[in-house]
Amino acid sequence: MSSEEYIETVKLVNEPEGVFIHWISVSLITITVAMIFYGFAIDKNIFHPLFTAFLAIGLMLVAVFNIYSGIFLFYTKMKLLLESCEKHSFCKLKGLTRLKFIKNHLLFLGFSIGFFELLIALFVILNTYKMLNP
Repeated sequence: MSSEEYIETVKLVNEPEGVFIHWISVSLITITVAMIFYGFAIDKNIFHPLFTAFLAIGLMLVAVFNIYSGIFLFYTKMKLLLESCEKHSFCKLKGLTRLKFIKNHLLFLGFSIGFFELLIALFVILNTYKMLNP
């Protein structure tokens, strides 16, 4: 394998991983903003609690959509990369197990983050329901 092929292979591996990490970052930033907004608006009684919850839950659902969009795109790219790797003997011998580990590890991370973001959204929904129906 030439150095140019090696550099191209490294780019192919790092690109889906890097893009997925950015999807995770955007998702975590969005849900953090939603939680801060919700806590601040409820504490200061700025808006009606239902309107506050609607905005916060909307942001949280955008965060969940971001993480699952990132999972889908990452999975698709890694599937293509693994299929390509299985066809080349050098990659098959040296990197296939590592690529599978990276794919499975990051998919687990993404699904875990998405699950907890959904739990946070459910908490906001339940909290708002309790405030409106004492």
